[in-house]
Amino acid sequence: MSKTVIKFPILATLFIVSHFIPLYIPLLRSVWYILLLSCFVLVVFHLIVKKIEIIFEILIAFIFIFFGAFRGDSIINPQYSSKSLFSYQFDSEVAIEGVIIETKSRENKTNYIVDVKKIYKNLSSSDITNEDLLKSKNSSNTDIIEIDLEGKIGLFLSWSSEIKTGKRIVFRAKLELPPTAQNYGEFDYRGFLKTVGVSHVAFLKNSFQIKKIDGSLFFIDRARLNIKSFLEKNLAKYDKNGIFQAVLLGEKTSMESQFKERLVDGGMIHLFTISGFHIAIFYMILNQFFLFLLRLNIRVVRKISIKKWAISLSLIVILIYIWILGFQIASFRAFLMLSIFGIAKIFDRNSSFIYKLMFSAFIITLLMPHAPFSIGFYLSFSAVLGIFYAQKFETIVSSKIYIKTELLLLKKQKNKLSIKHIITNISMKYYLSKLYNYLLKYAIFNLFIWLTTLPFLLFIFYKAPFGQFLWNLIFIPFFSFIFYPALLIAFLISFFIDINYIFNLLDTSIVKLSYLLDFGGVWYQQLSLWQLIGTLLSLLSFGLFLKYKNRKFLIFSGLYFLFILFPNVKSGLNIYVLSIGNGDAIVIEFPNGKTAMIDAGPKVDGSIANRVIIPHLTYFGVKKIDYFFLSHPDEDHYGGIFRLVEKNIVSEVITSKFEQMPDFLTPIKIVEKPESINIGSVELQLFPENSFPDKNNNSLIILLKYQNRKILFTGDAEEPRESLFIEKNIDIKNIDILKVGHHGSKGGSSAQFLQKLNPKYSIISSGYKNRFGHPHKDTIERLQNVNTEIFRTDVGGVVEINIESKSLKISTPFFSHKR
Repeated sequence: MSKTVIKFPILATLFIVSHFIPLYIPLLRSVWYILLLSCFVLVVFHLIVKKIEIIFEILIAFIFIFFGAFRGDSIINPQYSSKSLFSYQFDSEVAIEGVIIETKSRENKTNYIVDVKKIYKNLSSSDITNEDLLKSKNSSNTDIIEIDLEGKIGLFLSWSSEIKTGKRIVFRAKLELPPTAQNYGEFDYRGFLKTVGVSHVAFLKNSFQIKKIDGSLFFIDRARLNIKSFLEKNLAKYDKNGIFQAVLLGEKTSMESQFKERLVDGGMIHLFTISGFHIAIFYMILNQFFLFLLRLNIRVVRKISIKKWAISLSLIVILIYIWILGFQIASFRAFLMLSIFGIAKIFDRNSSFIYKLMFSAFIITLLMPHAPFSIGFYLSFSAVLGIFYAQKFETIVSSKIYIKTELLLLKKQKNKLSIKHIITNISMKYYLSKLYNYLLKYAIFNLFIWLTTLPFLLFIFYKAPFGQFLWNLIFIPFFSFIFYPALLIAFLISFFIDINYIFNLLDTSIVKLSYLLDFGGVWYQQLSLWQLIGTLLSLLSFGLFLKYKNRKFLIFSGLYFLFILFPNVKSGLNIYVLSIGNGDAIVIEFPNGKTAMIDAGPKVDGSIANRVIIPHLTYFGVKKIDYFFLSHPDEDHYGGIFRLVEKNIVSEVITSKFEQMPDFLTPIKIVEKPESINIGSVELQLFPENSFPDKNNNSLIILLKYQNRKILFTGDAEEPRESLFIEKNIDIKNIDILKVGHHGSKGGSSAQFLQKLNPKYSIISSGYKNRFGHPHKDTIERLQNVNTEIFRTDVGGVVEINIESKSLKISTPFFSHKR
């Protein structure tokens, strides 16, 4: 048999990466099945004729690629059965009977994940109660029809419910599709719920809409939930339990919001949710604990390998722990990785670290099909790879430093000191060198973990805490050696005595330490796909350098910094009319690098600024809003600015003169007469007004001019203001883009106004199925009469405009993500 050329780590990598092929290349399944079958036939042929050549290994590689592509296609383009909730759309209210399998409570609200058992439709009478439903669902005198469907739904209650996980419930609701991303950088909630099998969501406002009925989960599930409930109750009796609920049980909902935000900004949030890091620390503590217990009995030490037994017992305890947590993805992934490394030690399998790492990744991908599409998967393995690189690099560096230090000491002291002095000084130098090497090793480990995870952070989140490397030096030792072990001990003791003061002390210590993160700063850089691939190849090249000591690999690995630091800058003038519901929020990025906003959307639950505006700015690396133009002081136009000011993003607010103006806690410039602002090569003409009794018609109108293109932003102006505007500005006509006033209401966009402006494109910013009925059908008809192309945020998501070299492009990049 010839020497293997394509190693297993390469095959595992091909299998994982090929999951993304369906994103870029449509799979013609019949053709791919033929290719896959052909590969299998050729492999069998080679085995029969005993000719193992490179072609055999290539065929094996293709099998791994095909298999990975099929797995990826089943996730990206799933084909659901007729019984799956994913394949069913609901157009009216239904009754659902199911079992609560997960509960999250926060701020007097409760979120459930319900495993659906039965669904009933044709609830023709609105006064049918849940009790009536339970009595009559099997009666022949009712029109209620049972639908044979299965799946999970998200149930959101606007009150704090006492119904616990594991209970069977029945309720009536309109099942809706979860919201999906409609803006750059926005979280795709539908995609997230899809990974945990949730197809629809329902919202209940009153407790009488839901009823608990007899029946619950199987014994094993009840046992797990009872244990977890018992642990939660034990923590809940203490004053400050939010942090401990997160660290021990993975429940972040009770954490104080400002503390959580500091952790996110500083890149330390992974320390306060169940992750691979926690499982690794817990494993090390357990391993040392079992080694200590086994060493107490000398007979046991003589008869068995206590290290192997300590590994086995530690893995069993970890398995029980993650079972109680409900096999959360991150914890289960960490357990699988630890198990593979631990089993290799138990059976003395001395394969290389990379083989173990890639075998772990391969097994995890097989058992968890969604793993390749999870950022946690890559952060976990890249961090472990960083530790491996650091270990190899530190060995080279520290040994060279130590040898050079000793030789230099001997050279200086030769023939000058006695042998006793030389030995004493060498001993002192030895211990100082050991301390220095330990600190150097710790710094190198943190640096490499940061470098190997940085590309994924910038590619997925478009930002990375600039001071994360520094904070790791402070937080990780404190968390690993003091906070977490102390918390585990305190938690065990808390079952027997009241130790509220210890929990308060731990809480105070970590909260005060977190204030250091306020000085961290954030590195904004959207990494493109080719930059991500380049950085990963550079990291691979560094690994080859560590193995073969070839400087050519080291030179190529230096390109890592070129790929990371390469600016991903958009050219020309770029404007984004954000999809933020029934309101306005418009971001303008000027060719000279300055940024402006017109309005900031409503202040709704969850904050439009946190959910949409800030992620959009982060996505494009915008650190500052140089000019914030407020059209008028209505809540659906200024609600998000408070959060932007709090984050120190807004430099100045520019608006018209209004009688009542909210305190934005930032400098405000009042425009009382028409004026122009030049921002590089872009001119903004401002048209204030204060003659109308209502704020809408006093909106600050802005005309943007750039490269012979004209865009008009009208705020909430309606017909009276429109008439006055074209009367005062008779030369404004034939504009390129009109931001339609007042979200397309019936009272705006008059025929006279539209005929005078004659816009090529019109943009309506309105909420999906909003209660005001915007945009009104009459307004749409008037727009169609002037042959303008209409773009709507409620239908297509964010509207993107690019003007460059006198060409104008307007698009809705999220239109395919239908609601």
